[in-house]
Amino acid sequence: MQIAAKAAPDGYTLLMGSSTQFSISPALRAKLPFDPVRDYTPIAQAALTPVILTAQAAHPARSLQELIQSAKAKAPAGDVMSYGSTGFGGAPHIAGELLQRTAGMPPAILHKINAALMRALNVPELREQFANQGVELVSSTPDALAQYVKSELTRWTKVLKEMGVAETP
Repeated sequence: MQIAAKAAPDGYTLLMGSSTQFSISPALRAKLPFDPVRDYTPIAQAALTPVILTAQAAHPARSLQELIQSAKAKAPAGDVMSYGSTGFGGAPHIAGELLQRTAGMPPAILHKINAALMRALNVPELREQFANQGVELVSSTPDALAQYVKSELTRWTKVLKEMGVAETP
């Protein structure tokens, strides 16, 4: 991203990026060595990459709805379904978090997970590992994240409509 941003504007340096680099990363990091809007000239959307949810073959769920029902049935007993992703801030991570929010999670479990995450984000070794990767960790509450998602949706919907690339209902 930084190399393409600083390249001569002669049309010979092209960048194939994703929404992770152009919207999620800038939202996660206060300071970047590039501006995702100012430093690039949009050419065309070339592809959509789906986020795929899988479970072990032995799991009884055969649909997303069945998986959500299974998780909810176990939640009162203190069981929480976990998931793996490609890393903090990536599309699979964000999709997992959005799934958790939309799947109406019991508040006690939500707050328990949030508290555990906030404790983890304060572990010096974890902070150092992310800092070495150029990732600035942030802390928030579930409500603050919900507000952020709403404001980002409003902002990016407006920008994409102005660009003429947003689908309208």
